[in-house]
Amino acid sequence: MHARTPRVAAVSLLACAAAASVASGGTVAGKLDLPADLGAPPNLGRAFIPRLDNPLIPVRPLDPRPAMVVVLEPASGELPAGKPTTVTWDLRGESFARPVVAALVGDTIEIRNQGRGAPVLIADGAPQLLPKKPLNPTDRVAFTPTTAGLVDVVDTSTPHLRGRAVVLARGRYAYPDAGGKFEFLDVPAGQWKLRVYYAPRSLGGAATPAGWITGVDEAITVGSRRADVTVKLPPALPVAP
Repeated sequence: MHARTPRVAAVSLLACAAAASVASGGTVAGKLDLPADLGAPPNLGRAFIPRLDNPLIPVRPLDPRPAMVVVLEPASGELPAGKPTTVTWDLRGESFARPVVAALVGDTIEIRNQGRGAPVLIADGAPQLLPKKPLNPTDRVAFTPTTAGLVDVVDTSTPHLRGRAVVLARGRYAYPDAGGKFEFLDVPAGQWKLRVYYAPRSLGGAATPAGWITGVDEAITVGSRRADVTVKLPPALPVAP
């Protein structure tokens, strides 16, 4: 009797570990593939001297990936409500470290001032979210969106200091790294849809509007195996609200 008990306990532990592994969900990993001609300067006419490449300091091509959020949404059905979390959003000088962040409804978005100024930040169109007072260096202020949508945070005295929070009703989100790679862990099995939100620093400008990149609507089936996807972004990165 005593010799058989440990074996039964070991089998039970293995069964529990296997069940926990299955319940944890799958992994979705991918990469944003930028168009080859992205960032080429426009040539609108011949009334100027053509641009010449600087052999000492080459012009850096445009990299829009820091202004992107990859969103994974369930194709149908509802996800169980997750535990609210805190999204940190760093303010460095006269710009946010990331021009766009994402959060789920009920999450807390905390803005941390890591610069030397004391801007007066407001939520454009939703003044109740932020107190209208200076945010001193090293201080922080937080707000909790209760509905899905967009929240633009601006400085009352510095119009170009602005950022955008994309608040999602459900799903997952990730930020691409310097190589465009992203990863979602513990994704429940089922059908999902992948989209990319793009918000350049000059939010609201006619030349660089913000929104969901059109033509990017990847259908992904998540199971027990890892799902890999390469997202080819269209030229000029067209967006729609």
